[in-house]
Amino acid sequence: MTTRATIAGDRRELTGTHALAIFAAFFGVVFAVNGFMAYAALSTFSGSDGDDAYRRGLTYNATVADALSQDQLGWTSRVEQLPGVLKVTVTDRKGQPVEHLTVSGSLGRPSTNHWDRSVQFHESGAGVYLAPLANAAAGNWIVDLTAKSQVASGHTDVFRLKERLWRKPME
Repeated sequence: MTTRATIAGDRRELTGTHALAIFAAFFGVVFAVNGFMAYAALSTFSGSDGDDAYRRGLTYNATVADALSQDQLGWTSRVEQLPGVLKVTVTDRKGQPVEHLTVSGSLGRPSTNHWDRSVQFHESGAGVYLAPLANAAAGNWIVDLTAKSQVASGHTDVFRLKERLWRKPME
């Protein structure tokens, strides 16, 4: 027994063969698009957020201890952009400038590592550190810095800072 349906106003009949062909074509397009998207995703991204994620995971407890040590320091920082210069101000818990630090790090775009560059700061005043910011285009940047202070006991205080910076076009 064959069931046939006619479409209103049209004499063509929708048969089981037509329904199967429509069904197969629909899912064929869905599978083709999904396959293309999966290929595009896997061929352009390695899946790793950073270099050597496994080894960084092994040192997770040390990373947590470093963060607690930084919190105990009570240091705060402020990042500013001046014409051609990146300025970092570091103060202690009481608001006093932290002097004689070695400040270095990197400046990069959040979406790619193509524009990443290392930055080296020099102390220009009490708790004020400057680095040249030549050839950094306008837009969104990430400043990733490490400030180290050698304490008299031989221990090194480490302060890490990661902050977004919106670089405005300079006239």
